[in-house]
Amino acid sequence: MGSFLVRNYIYRWPEDELSGAIIVGTGQIPVPVNSVGIRIAKRQIAGNGPRFRSPFLSKMALGNNNKAFEPGRTKNDWLTRDEEIVDKYSADTRNNFVFTAQAFLDFFTGILNISKKSNLSLIDKELPLLFLSGDRDPVGNMGKGVRKAYKIYRDLGCEDVEMKLYPDARHEIFNEINRDEVFSDLLAWLEKKS
Repeated sequence: MGSFLVRNYIYRWPEDELSGAIIVGTGQIPVPVNSVGIRIAKRQIAGNGPRFRSPFLSKMALGNNNKAFEPGRTKNDWLTRDEEIVDKYSADTRNNFVFTAQAFLDFFTGILNISKKSNLSLIDKELPLLFLSGDRDPVGNMGKGVRKAYKIYRDLGCEDVEMKLYPDARHEIFNEINRDEVFSDLLAWLEKKS
């Protein structure tokens, strides 16, 4: 979710003096999928109120994330190959909740906004961008969505866009079993850009 927030930020406030943006674990979700999500969230809000916790929307948005890892140990195996991290995440009650219908509406709307050409055109083309992801991250459609997002920014005319996909890594690359490699690559990029 954080990667989508970063992508919203860089088009909304291009005048901010950012030194770069690091976009981790992102994807490029098709506009029709987001449009359906928006319509369903609006219906859920109309019928149940904005604070309604919708298991249906949760399943729609997140329900397939673990599919590639079945049969899995937990419903959160999609996050990382580090079983200890997965177990801690799964045991933490603050992680096991269903978003409100309003939160899902905001989420789908935000993702739709980062796909609009009119918004993308506002991005500072000189802003260095680094895309990092696991090639087994379902949010990034196993690397395909990350490559698509990367290509969108390159085709947009952004001058300094880099991408690295980590083999077999999943969604939370900072919690992956190869996190030392990830942090080393991140530090090298930061030093190169400073």
